[in-house]
Amino acid sequence: MNQQAAGILLHPSSLSNPYPFDDLGLKATAFADFLVESGQRWWQMLPIGLTGGENSLYHSMSAFGGNPLLAK
Repeated sequence: MNQQAAGILLHPSSLSNPYPFDDLGLKATAFADFLVESGQRWWQMLPIGLTGGENSLYHSMSAFGGNPLLAK
């Protein structure tokens, strides 16, 4: 039997933060808690690697490295 599920597509840098660049800290944890409380089952994130040419999230310098600016 197929189960329906809902979720959201959101890059962590879209979460508010007092710093110039957002991170995977308290706001991300609170957002994940909100998803659970509202019955969402999936959080799909856009790539979180270092940006390459033209600062595009899709032109990452590495497929395996994360962006240190998103570190907790």
